Amino acid sequence: MSKKIKWLVYSAVFIFGLFYSFKPVSAMPLGTLLYRTSWRNNAYGYTSKDLLVIGKKGLITDLYTGHVGIYIGKENGVDYVAEALPSGLVKMPAKYFLNTRAGEKLIGAKIPKNLTEEQREKVVALARSLTEAGMKYDFDFKHQKGSESGQWICVGFTEKIYESANTINPKDLNTLVYNPDEYGIDITPDGFDNTSVYNSQRDCFATDKEFSKISRRPNLLLPAPEIIGYDAGLENGLDRYFFIPQTQFLQPTLEDVAVDIDLASDFDDETIRGKTPQLALIFKWSLINNPSSSLRQLAIRVKDKIASLFKSDTALAVAITDNKATSTKKVAAATKAKTTTTAKAKTTKTAATKVTTAKTTATKTATVKASTTKKTSSTSPANTSAAKVAVDKTAPTNKVTTPSVPTASPRLSPVISANPTTPSVPAVVPQTNPVVNPTVNNYNTTVVNNTQAAVKPLILIGEVGEDWIELYNPNEEAVDLFDGAYRLEKAKTAVDPG
Repeated sequence: MSKKIKWLVYSAVFIFGLFYSFKPVSAMPLGTLLYRTSWRNNAYGYTSKDLLVIGKKGLITDLYTGHVGIYIGKENGVDYVAEALPSGLVKMPAKYFLNTRAGEKLIGAKIPKNLTEEQREKVVALARSLTEAGMKYDFDFKHQKGSESGQWICVGFTEKIYESANTINPKDLNTLVYNPDEYGIDITPDGFDNTSVYNSQRDCFATDKEFSKISRRPNLLLPAPEIIGYDAGLENGLDRYFFIPQTQFLQPTLEDVAVDIDLASDFDDETIRGKTPQLALIFKWSLINNPSSSLRQLAIRVKDKIASLFKSDTALAVAITDNKATSTKKVAAATKAKTTTTAKAKTTKTAATKVTTAKTTATKTATVKASTTKKTSSTSPANTSAAKVAVDKTAPTNKVTTPSVPTASPRLSPVISANPTTPSVPAVVPQTNPVVNPTVNNYNTTVVNNTQAAVKPLILIGEVGEDWIELYNPNEEAVDLFDGAYRLEKAKTAVDPG
């Protein structure tokens, strides 16, 4: 081989080696979230429908939570993952992330979209600071997202460090962010899901909120059966919740990352990751957690029961007179309330509620105005007892009398002033009634059909729900709200109620 050819070969080898010597050691970015299954490749929401697995003897045999950790880079040539394990918040060589002996499998790797380099550096620094602080694991699952020792689980740890990605000083653990308005990167929206039922136990699996409801396990023997309270979990109201790693994995705020480091090896789980104090937890969950939770649950139920006993229906008589809609409340015999025929109606944005088939329609012409005016006068709340309504005797006695105010907009004035001589009815509204919201305490009906000359009084009875009210018609004739072109408005202290 000629010297020239040898020189070309040596040059090519040198350039090739030089090029690869500057190739990045790892393409997987710092801050990558790594997700895996639990024992025997099980993970709630991924390969398992059950989170808490109970054996034939009434013992919890498995907890298939799945797991997540965060890649924090190399130290002395070794890749490390920060994670929450039974031994606490630790940084662990990446090769121990998957235990092949336990049958664990990698679910995937993710990283937040639009993550800035500054945020990435702070997240990694914060993860290192937490692992160096000696934080312990939350075996009771009562907090799950910190901020103190004994209040951390794996997914709560990764969620919180990204929520705190804008911290000024990642070495100061007092700067962890718990105000949602100040979150740096909110991977999973805050909240509790108690509706997305996932299995026969009525457990839920959240996909758009952090916490999933996990139902009671009354068939337990050890720890104590969850008859009223709970052995473990974050309680919110009457329910118990867990933050599941797979919930975070499914968030659209994350994108996939290729894994190019070694994550798996065969090892003894307790030796590397720490031992779960099973016996101590059985006693604590049974003798401390369950009784205290039961007392809390009973207190909530008693409070709700007392509140329901003091609820009382409120009856509001509504009449349209002289371009004014006023309301009054009068006490009537309880027997009258029992014989009153009521109709529950749901109000929508598109149509008013129908009570029954109307005998009088909205097509009356001017030729019958005289007779209808006389008819209205005879049935006015001022001239008859038709406006009397039944009121729950348990309703609060302190009342605030409010003057009648115009509740129709100027554009409707010619329509509802067809009977200018009808006297108005003073309005008495109980402002302290727990059933009626103080901000939604007056309702009136407005005729919007110019041919409707006669106006019938209507009675509003009972609770005012978010999408329904209960109406009572004291008239001898049926009133069709839809055909009569009635509209329900909320009264305000303004000329135009809006």
